[in-house]
Amino acid sequence: MTHSFALHVPAVPDSELVPEPLDPAQVVSGSPEVTGKVLWESADGRQARGIWQITPGVVTDTEADELFVVVSGSATI
Repeated sequence: MTHSFALHVPAVPDSELVPEPLDPAQVVSGSPEVTGKVLWESADGRQARGIWQITPGVVTDTEADELFVVVSGSATI
């Protein structure tokens, strides 16, 4: 079974990301800095779409179930 969806968010290229401080307990190594921006959120708050960026480092981040696409760089899960 194959599922697909499309999401049109024209503001993505022009979105200014804002700092999202990490809990120091989440940092495993390095000094990663996180920025992001929510572009859409469902009325019930259970779903959100946005942009998230992190500089090099190792962190643990398990705040929610999520799907993500790596646009640049790499990630190890």
